[in-house]
Amino acid sequence: MDFSLSEEHRMLQEAVREFAEKEIMPYGKEYDEKKEYPMKIYKKAAKLGYIGASIPEEYNGAGMDCLAEA
Repeated sequence: MDFSLSEEHRMLQEAVREFAEKEIMPYGKEYDEKKEYPMKIYKKAAKLGYIGASIPEEYNGAGMDCLAEA
């Protein structure tokens, strides 16, 4: 069995990694210390389709598979 990621999954993985490095990592400690939920970051992630990625498109989700959401 081949368990390697597809090209699409690798591209998604890289995009999410870049998002996390740019949008989450610099502010994570601050949000933790203030005990605040990062709604601004959440909204950005949602706009990019990273939140609820496996929700079908007809329900305004990204329609990705379960592996993409992982």
